[in-house]
Amino acid sequence: MKKVGILTFHRGPNHGAFLQAYAMTKVVAALGHDARIIDYKNRAHRRIEGWRQVLVFKRPIRFIDYFRKKMAFEKALSHFASTNFTTEPDEVRKQNFDVVSVGSDVVWDYNNFGYDDLYFGNLGTARKISYAASFGCVGEDDRHPPGIGRDLERFDKVSVRDVNSANIFNRITGRQAAVVLDPTMICDFDSETVRCKRRRPYLLVYLSINDARYGDVVKSYAKENNLRTIAVGYRQFWCDEVRMGLTPFEWIGYFRQASAVATNTYHGLVFSVKNRKRCFFFKSDKTYNRASSLAMMLGLDPAFQVDNDDFLFLTPDYSELEKRMEPIVKRSISWLKSALQDSSPKAGEDIARPVSSS
Repeated sequence: MKKVGILTFHRGPNHGAFLQAYAMTKVVAALGHDARIIDYKNRAHRRIEGWRQVLVFKRPIRFIDYFRKKMAFEKALSHFASTNFTTEPDEVRKQNFDVVSVGSDVVWDYNNFGYDDLYFGNLGTARKISYAASFGCVGEDDRHPPGIGRDLERFDKVSVRDVNSANIFNRITGRQAAVVLDPTMICDFDSETVRCKRRRPYLLVYLSINDARYGDVVKSYAKENNLRTIAVGYRQFWCDEVRMGLTPFEWIGYFRQASAVATNTYHGLVFSVKNRKRCFFFKSDKTYNRASSLAMMLGLDPAFQVDNDDFLFLTPDYSELEKRMEPIVKRSISWLKSALQDSSPKAGEDIARPVSSS
């Protein structure tokens, strides 16, 4: 058994980010290790997601939304086994772990919270891996921060969760990253999920952006199918109901009982697939490259290759999709198991074999 530290984005008021971190701890523990979240948030990240953000709100209800959401996530943090909270990188480097795993989530998107070299491998531990890390909105041709190649070379084993991130890593380092599934897709949440007590059928809305066009599409479908619209996580004023104070495990419960889902987020798509839902996926520059990479792995890529629509309405054959997923899940878990156990030095192109969708 190894003592494994997990460094990711887990503290933000984002259901998908929380659940990928929780899933990672659960999977690592199931592989026989002592898994702990490294409870770190750099100062820029903390400031951006802190109480000062309420100053930009123009409607009083937004203040209430913020505090309801914050309280729900504070409550959920008790589910983590973690280190003491810190904003100091040097405190993280002093911590004694056999292995530190960086990721999942967009931990390498330096456009979000600045370049924090902890996430890029400048850690004090003897062994470092990444699991399903992502560059997020960073593109292959972007001008990257100086030193990024040196920092990424510190990793012993590397996996990412999308093709864009693999291409960036491969180009910068000359090594090859594996493409694996997000932790939420290799973990079940049956024992933690809080059942949603709703009687009337509903369409779940998990949209991180406001666009009247999206509302028109969703409301039209809901009306045709006699569905109530319920927004979770992000307020949509056009919905019949808004639930802002859901814990991540209550949030899953709403996904499980929904008749359909409307989302523009990566994890919104993930949990729609996990729960076999019809799904409106609205295209967004912030999430499209990650979502389209997942679609390719799952065999949904023909729909994602349509360029002339603002949204997709996904109604896959879930029996076939799950058959396709099964070997990818096994390969992803196998990669993680090997990366945590392997004490051999890194070996150039042998660092990882890509997980294909075939």
